[in-house]
Amino acid sequence: MYNVLCAYANFDPDIGYCQGMSFVCGHLVYYLNEEDAFWVLVSLIKVYELGEMYRPGLPLLTTLLYKLDRLIQIYMPNLFLHFQALGVQPVMYASEWFSTVFAYSFEFNMAARIWDVFLVEGVNYLLNVALAILKIAEPHLLKLNFEQTILYLKERGYHTLITQSIFTLADTFDVKLIMKFIELK
Repeated sequence: MYNVLCAYANFDPDIGYCQGMSFVCGHLVYYLNEEDAFWVLVSLIKVYELGEMYRPGLPLLTTLLYKLDRLIQIYMPNLFLHFQALGVQPVMYASEWFSTVFAYSFEFNMAARIWDVFLVEGVNYLLNVALAILKIAEPHLLKLNFEQTILYLKERGYHTLITQSIFTLADTFDVKLIMKFIELK
C-alpha cells in the first residue's frame, strides 16, 4: 500500500496524498498486485473523479456534503430539523464516509458491495448509501443529543442496525432526479 500511495503522489503531484486515499488503496491492494492497484487508483481518481475529493480545497467532498444536507432536508425533514436544532452538519460525520468511499465505515465485505455499485453508478451513489444509513438510524438519531449523535455516526453505532437491506434502501433514493431539481434552483 505504501508503494502504491508513494507512486501515486509522485505521478500526480497536484493531488499528492490525502488521508482518505489510504482506505481506498487498502481495498485495491487486497485484490490486486501493486502495479494493478496503482493503475486502478489512477483510474478512480481520473475517470471516477475522486481526484476532486482529494484535491486541495476538497471540492467534490464539499459538494457531496452540501448535497447530503439538502437531501436529508427533502427525504428526512424530521431528522433535518433535529440536526439543525443540535447544530449537527454533514461535515461532522460524513466526510470519512465519502473520502474513503465507505471503506473506513464498514467491514471489508460490506464496503466491497458498496464499491461494486459505486463503480457502475458513480459518485452520486455515495449519497444514496449515506441517506440509507441515516434513514435506518433515524428513529435512534432523533433521541440523541449533539455529542451522542456525533459519536454514534463517527464511531459507527449504526452498524448494529445495518443489514443487507441497506442496498435495497439505497436504491430507493432517486438522488439523480433530486440533484437535477436542486441544481435548477
